[in-house]
Amino acid sequence: MPYTIGLVRYDDSFTNATAITIQGVQEFCKDRSDLKIENEGASDTLLIWHEAQQEWLPLLWISEDSNSINANPIFDFELYYDLAELAKFLDACIISEEGYLLYSSKLGFLVDPDERIDHSVPVISIAKALQHTSLNEIDLSLLYKQHYQSSSDSIPKQQKQFTISKKTENWIVLAIFVLAILVFFLIKKFR
Repeated sequence: MPYTIGLVRYDDSFTNATAITIQGVQEFCKDRSDLKIENEGASDTLLIWHEAQQEWLPLLWISEDSNSINANPIFDFELYYDLAELAKFLDACIISEEGYLLYSSKLGFLVDPDERIDHSVPVISIAKALQHTSLNEIDLSLLYKQHYQSSSDSIPKQQKQFTISKKTENWIVLAIFVLAILVFFLIKKFR
C-alpha cells in the first residue's frame, strides 16, 4: 500500500469535511503513557510506543490544515487500530489520499486487516448513497460491489480486445511454424 492516509471529520452527509486539530489529539493523549506529541516547527508528530520494536513510531503527522501518515508502517506494525481509536475519539474518518474511506466512527471499519476485509469505497460514493438512504440503513458491502462493478464496466471490453489480438497472434505464430516446416521439407526434398 504505497499511499498515505489521514484523518478527516465529515458531517452526516459526508459532503463537508473539516480538519482535525492538534488540540483534539492532545486531549486524546492526555492520560496515555504510550502516546506523545513532538513539535517539529510548523507541524507536530503523534508518536506511539511500539512494544515489539521497543521504539516510538509515528502514528500521525499533523499540521495546521492537514494530517497524514504513510500507510505502510501503519499496517506493517499493526498501528491501524490505534489510529482508528484516535479517529473514534475525534469523531473522524480514516481516508486514503485517493479519497477512499477506510474507517468511520459513524460506519465502522471498511478495511479491517484482522478480519481480512477491504470494503473501502470513495467518500463520494457514500455521499451519493446518503442522498437516497439514511446513515443507519447504508449497506457498505453492496455499495462496495456497486462501486467496483461500475468502475470495471470497461474492463471486459478491453480484455476481449486483448483476447482477440492474442488469438490473432497465435494464428500468425502457427502459420509461420507451418510454413517453416513446409520450407524445411521442400528444401530437404530438392536436395
